[in-house]
Amino acid sequence: MSDKQYTSIGNLKKPHGLHGEMKVFIAETYLEDFFQAKALFLKTDGVILPYFIKEIRGGAFVILHLEEIDSREKALKVASKEIFLRTEDLIPDYEKEIISDELEFGAYIGYNMQDVELGLIGPIERVEEYPQQEMAIVLHQEKEIMIPLNDHFITSIDDEAKVILVDLPAGLLSL
Repeated sequence: MSDKQYTSIGNLKKPHGLHGEMKVFIAETYLEDFFQAKALFLKTDGVILPYFIKEIRGGAFVILHLEEIDSREKALKVASKEIFLRTEDLIPDYEKEIISDELEFGAYIGYNMQDVELGLIGPIERVEEYPQQEMAIVLHQEKEIMIPLNDHFITSIDDEAKVILVDLPAGLLSL
């Protein structure tokens, strides 16, 4: 099989948890294709191999669990790999229903942001989109500050308590 039979739709990110789940990035154009797929393909040692999807769930991040990947160690072996779907399985653009202009972190407006060392920073007033990433506008000590929303800073999200736990670089709050 040639690589022309496959279309790159995104890539795997770092493992999420201990049971083989992984965060993924999927290009917006292919989100609907990804959510409807039963299997995806990863290139390993120059060969494109199928992996069957056990579960996909969304939120601030899309989390993927593949049937063959059942531990953090196995997830680490495929982390950062490019994700492919068979080109023939892609939904024609005119049939796609998902049109997403929503911000990835927009659902977290109103959550409290808390730093692992500094404690409570404040509530997220709004989320704004910038070219590199989305930024949380947080009310901290009676003034608005901007905090980048990305995998490097976010440690966990507790939907029940409405808290986003972050590990911010020293001095970021004083900028």
